[in-house]
Amino acid sequence: DTLVVSEETRMPVAFGLACTLGNPYWWVWWLTFGVGFLALHPSFTAFYLGHIGADIVWLGLLAFAVTRGANVLGRHYKKVVQASGLAMMLFGLYFILSVLST
Repeated sequence: DTLVVSEETRMPVAFGLACTLGNPYWWVWWLTFGVGFLALHPSFTAFYLGHIGADIVWLGLLAFAVTRGANVLGRHYKKVVQASGLAMMLFGLYFILSVLST
């Protein structure tokens, strides 16, 4: 199996990067608190880099698994994604209702 990087696979990554870099709150946070905090607490820099590295590895593996899952599940893939989305919405509703009832 070879991984083919096509325009279809590059566009979501480029869009995600553009959304992040285009978010003014991201810049404000990093240019104020983020850089200052890491400068005052250098030990957290290693933690931060390790954390971001782990995020990249985990999310990359997750994206790979979803792509492979689409191939394995075939025509059932859409139903699995819809069921997962419904489950996420129900969890969200549950959390909202649990906060409102306290």
